[in-house]
Amino acid sequence: MALDTGDAVVKWSGWVAVESSGSSISAGAMSSAATSECSSTNHLDAPLLEIGISAEFGANTPTEGARVEVYAKINTIGGTASNDGNVPTTTHKHVCLGAATLKAVAGTQYLHIGPIPLPSKEFDTYLFNGDPNDAMTWKLYIRPRSTNGLA
Repeated sequence: MALDTGDAVVKWSGWVAVESSGSSISAGAMSSAATSECSSTNHLDAPLLEIGISAEFGANTPTEGARVEVYAKINTIGGTASNDGNVPTTTHKHVCLGAATLKAVAGTQYLHIGPIPLPSKEFDTYLFNGDPNDAMTWKLYIRPRSTNGLA
């Protein structure tokens, strides 16, 4: 995605990763730990992605209004149950979801993504495989738009 020269300055670098399996952010090149709240309002019959992330970035807080790129890494893990620890097969893919704008909410940065049409039915299947024997996780990678390519 090309650099948008109208973007606000972003104070942090690297990726911020938000995982579906927990309430924490792993903070790539950032120096401080952060927490988040993640939610998805996806439905199979309405393939739109809308996620809200509220995070405390400490000294590395991005500038409000900054435009960022958002990628998703989708994992489908085969096993007998989601928590059995058996991971015989893992497939994953990266999908660019587009850009989003950071907005300040109660002293934190709130990233609103969506609604964004899912790129394909395959992506929809990765997120919402109905098989209870598969454990599924997703991870969002968020970065300044001036950085190109997945790290």
